[in-house]
Amino acid sequence: MPRSVMESGLESQLWFAVISEEKKGPFSEEQISTLLNAGSLNERSLVWSKDASTDEWIPLYKSGLKHLVSGAEVAPPPLPPSLTKPQDSSPISVISPIYPNETQQKFMNQSGPELTDWGTAPVSSDFPSSNPLAQAQSGGLVRNDFLTKVLLWIIPPLTILSGKTVMVHFNGSSDIQARYDRFIALNQNEAFTIVFGVAALVWIIATLWWMRNETKNLTVRLGPQSITPAGSIYWFFVPILNIWKPIEAIRNIIRGSVTSQVDRALMLGTAWWITALLSIVCYGISTSILDSGQQLTTVTAQSGLNWDLAGGVFDIISSVTLFFTISAVQSGHKTRDQ
Repeated sequence: MPRSVMESGLESQLWFAVISEEKKGPFSEEQISTLLNAGSLNERSLVWSKDASTDEWIPLYKSGLKHLVSGAEVAPPPLPPSLTKPQDSSPISVISPIYPNETQQKFMNQSGPELTDWGTAPVSSDFPSSNPLAQAQSGGLVRNDFLTKVLLWIIPPLTILSGKTVMVHFNGSSDIQARYDRFIALNQNEAFTIVFGVAALVWIIATLWWMRNETKNLTVRLGPQSITPAGSIYWFFVPILNIWKPIEAIRNIIRGSVTSQVDRALMLGTAWWITALLSIVCYGISTSILDSGQQLTTVTAQSGLNWDLAGGVFDIISSVTLFFTISAVQSGHKTRDQ
């Protein structure tokens, strides 16, 4: 099994960090490394972990993460206040000069992050903000309530339709010829095929865009993630890597959003994509057997039908686990915004 899936399941030590004078986290070691590369953290940034041997915030280069900055030259600490010159207190001086003037003005004038993209419900202005670098790079928080509602409404009927494909194997005689005839009749039913196809297409597009928006909001609030907003879509279409990258993306969303029963939500999110992959594999094998164009024997027909049955069962499990995963993320947002 891929390293990222195994390690994410076992949960390595998690860290909190001080970013822009605010406590952020928790972060995995991989996310801390990403923040270091992005310049959001440095060797003197203060970090803390419940697994550390101290209750005090300590510089990163003295913590259990010091190997991440090994070889880096540690800058001297700031001079005592008595030796420093008075600083200009104008608003523009406290914002890093790396930002364009327009971006500086946007962050000084607005009371909260700018809302972008489409949706129906506004994001609370109390939504925890991230450092200015993350907000400037990401373009602000994204309204995602509409897609959440679409998914929570469409998954139950889609699950029922998947259940209908499973029940073909049990409604009536268990004779192989009878099962095969019912299977062919259902697949040649144009109304069923159109409804199921349209619902599945809406579900796929809404799921991909929902993950993209959630990942983007996560980047705004907590800084760069191991999977980018765009990556939460395109990794689904990269062979081999699409086995575990989508799991990594959904687990990032869960860790950054869910506030209670996190382990349960992580298990559901992982099970969603694993069962979805198993469903795709089973349906593919079934199709290759039953639509091979060759004369079917009783044995090959039974094998193809059994693979179709397995694909339907995994499809139902995948839909149910995704439904509860999205519900957990939505509940986490509501809890945080209260």
